[in-house]
Amino acid sequence: MTQYTLAKMSRLSVGYICHLERGTRGNPSYRTMYKISFALKRKVKEVFNVG
Repeated sequence: MTQYTLAKMSRLSVGYICHLERGTRGNPSYRTMYKISFALKRKVKEVFNVG
């Protein structure tokens, strides 16, 4: 999946997705993690390795 596709599906900006992927943006909110996880059809703890 491209960053563009994930951004569209999660309703986040491509730039934000890019920063998260590179690690230059840390500690996303739970709401942001949920949006990304929902777009990927996974649980938050699977995508972000949180307990």
